Amino acid sequence: IVVFKYENTRGHEHAKKHLEGYHQIVQTDGYQAYEKLEGITHMGCWAHCRRKYTEVLDSAPSGTDLKGTASYRLLHKINRLFQIEKENCDKSYEEIKEIRQKESKPIIDDFFEDVKECAKVAVNKTKLSEALKYSINQEEKLRVYLEDGRIEISNNRAENAIRPFCVGRR
Repeated sequence: IVVFKYENTRGHEHAKKHLEGYHQIVQTDGYQAYEKLEGITHMGCWAHCRRKYTEVLDSAPSGTDLKGTASYRLLHKINRLFQIEKENCDKSYEEIKEIRQKESKPIIDDFFEDVKECAKVAVNKTKLSEALKYSINQEEKLRVYLEDGRIEISNNRAENAIRPFCVGRR
């Protein structure tokens, strides 16, 4: 079931009202209003993180060799996480959690180590610095999916399900 609740503003009071009594996991794009929700586990979306690095690569001048760049390297690590999910989608929740701990966690640990090193030398106010900052700010939330095989790496399915409503309201 998909429920799409539209509000005129994106204020935290709407999410708080709609999720009253709910004390499980909420997966979001990193929007700050959800930070004010109490009693929930806030989970990040790896697709939103990945999009930041894709935007960095897309903004490079035509003809640039991107394969040796930090953006390319970091995007490749995120893509590997999605590949692991795709390869194991038919497994039980317990098996998925075990695979994530064994295969995905080391990639995530390496990813965040790399991100923090890159952030030390990144030029401020660039697409790359924005992507690195987003990753660092979302680290705790992005790691949540490692702990539960029932939850997905991204909220793409939910966003795809509501897309007709969002496009239609425009």
